[in-house]
Amino acid sequence: MGIDRTSRRLFWTEFGAGLVRSSRYDGSDTITLAHTAFPPCGIVAMAEPSVVSRPAHVTQVPERYAVFVNSADPFGRTIRIRYQLPRTSPVAIEVFDLRSRRVEALAAALQTEGYYHRDVDASRLAPGAYCVRFTAGQFTSTTKYTIVR
Repeated sequence: MGIDRTSRRLFWTEFGAGLVRSSRYDGSDTITLAHTAFPPCGIVAMAEPSVVSRPAHVTQVPERYAVFVNSADPFGRTIRIRYQLPRTSPVAIEVFDLRSRRVEALAAALQTEGYYHRDVDASRLAPGAYCVRFTAGQFTSTTKYTIVR
């Protein structure tokens, strides 16, 4: 569960249902923020955005949110996350182990529409399965990623 004291809202995941939900402190105004392909691993509060990746040089604006996770090198030292944003959105990328522990998080950043990629240093991670959660505004995508060495 997460708490946003500024907006006075609670945030939680419904693990078996693949939902991220929010409500006011008193339980009223409950809304669903995201439906995910994989059950969400948890909620994490992030500090103010501070790091921005560079957009690829493309003049066309994407029509929808999309994210693709793959290996950037053959030895599993880097996880490359490629994504597209149809409008300016705050972007957060987190990596969780299968016990729902956050093992890596890239600093959140406000990014304009376009095509981007960011790399996660996976050299310190043990071989095994992980969940990579990408969040941009109200769009959330969770992808399973396996490190094999």
